[in-house]
Amino acid sequence: MNNAHEHGGWTISEVERLTGLPRRDIQRCCYSGKGGLGIVKPQDSSWGRRTYSVDEIALLYVVQLERLEGASLPEISNRLRASAQNASDDLAAALLSHIARLEERREAIVGQLVSARALRLALSVRQTPQGLGAFVERCVGDQLYVALCALASDNCGERNVKPEADSLPFCCERDVRACLDAGWLSRELSPLAPLRAHGSEQVCTLLTSIFASATDTINTRANVSHALAREALTWAFDAPGIALAIDLWLGAGAFDAFVEALR
Repeated sequence: MNNAHEHGGWTISEVERLTGLPRRDIQRCCYSGKGGLGIVKPQDSSWGRRTYSVDEIALLYVVQLERLEGASLPEISNRLRASAQNASDDLAAALLSHIARLEERREAIVGQLVSARALRLALSVRQTPQGLGAFVERCVGDQLYVALCALASDNCGERNVKPEADSLPFCCERDVRACLDAGWLSRELSPLAPLRAHGSEQVCTLLTSIFASATDTINTRANVSHALAREALTWAFDAPGIALAIDLWLGAGAFDAFVEALR
C-alpha cells in the first residue's frame, strides 16, 4: 500500500488528478517563499514526501474553482488565508458559495440544451408536432422531479406536506415522473390549436382546467399538498428553455398563455 495512504493522506500526483489543479499550482500553494502562496501546509510522510489531508484537498479544490472563474493565484491566496489556518467553517462556506454558482451555471446550460434540442426538432422535416410534444413532456417531467425534491425538502414538516407523509413526501422518482408522463400534454392540449383562433380567454380557461387536473394528479401520486404540487408545476414550466420549446410546439405566444393560466 502507498505510504501516504497508510497515513490517511494523498500524494501530490493523486491531488493533481482528483482536483484538476496543476502540480505547479499545488506546489505554489504549499511554498511560503518568494512566488509561493503558503496557504496549504501538507505533512511530510515518513518516506520524505508530502501527504495531503481532506481539508487540504478541499482548499486546493476551492483554488481550482476560483481559477476557473478567472481569479489569479495571488487574489485567491488573499481570500483563503483564513481557511488555510484550519478554519473549517470558512472553507465550507467558500465551497457552499461555489456550489450555488455551479448550480446556477448548470441550470443555464440545461436550459440552453433544451432550447437547442427543441430548435433541432422544429427544423427537422421528419419530425411531427407530436415529437416536440413528447420532448416537452420529458423536460417538464425532469423539472417536476427536481422541483418536488427541492420544495419538499424546504417544506418538510410544514403545511405544504401532507401530515400522513413519511420521511419523503413522494414514493420514488418513477412515480413522480409518471405524474406528467405518458402523453398527458399532447393529449390534454390537443384542443388548444383551434381555440387559439378564438382568443386568449378560452385558451386560458382550457389551460387553467388542465393545470388544475395536473395539480390533483401530483397531489395524489407524489403525496404532497395541492399548494406544493402547484408550486412544483409552476417551477417545472418556468425552467430555462421550456418557453421556447412550448412556443415551437404550439405556436407563437403559447407560453404566455401558460404563464397566465398558472397565475
